[in-house]
Amino acid sequence: MHHLHFLSVYGALSTLVAIFTAWTALDLLDQVRERHGSARLPWLIAASAAMGGGIWSMHFIAMLGFDPGPSIGYDPVLTLTSLGLALVGTTLALFAAASKKHRGLLLVGGLVMGLSIAAMHYVGMAAIRTNAIFIYNPSLVLASIFIGIGASTAALFASEHEGSPLWRFLAAFVLGLAVVGMHY
Repeated sequence: MHHLHFLSVYGALSTLVAIFTAWTALDLLDQVRERHGSARLPWLIAASAAMGGGIWSMHFIAMLGFDPGPSIGYDPVLTLTSLGLALVGTTLALFAAASKKHRGLLLVGGLVMGLSIAAMHYVGMAAIRTNAIFIYNPSLVLASIFIGIGASTAALFASEHEGSPLWRFLAAFVLGLAVVGMHY
């Protein structure tokens, strides 16, 4: 049974949260890039908390619109693990992306960001407790991971265009769609 819950109010709200999350995190990433040494750390923590927490929040807003039929609950340990994966993954990704020394680290950041989005999602899905049976199509799982990685990488490259609101919007929109595209 396929559910088109992304077309619901919850789907729209989760998309807006993902885009605004990306905007905030990329704005904070600029602050990281402008600082040196230990002055970068508070900004990196803020950017990571915004991105990781926003991805996680978007996921659970989307899940409010998901109705497999039987009642649904969540395993608290796996749910918190999914949050931890999002926070750690985005911290590593943004740390790599903040480096001005090697542009190749943007590729690493995009890879790590995409993988952390996917890990958070699939661990979050594993946290679901219900009588419904979930069946995953391996090709769709792989496609979702590649969407997350590709769009995350593109967004981090677009975020380097300093001072341009258009590029900032484009980067935030692409990164927000990476999160949404990976989920839906």
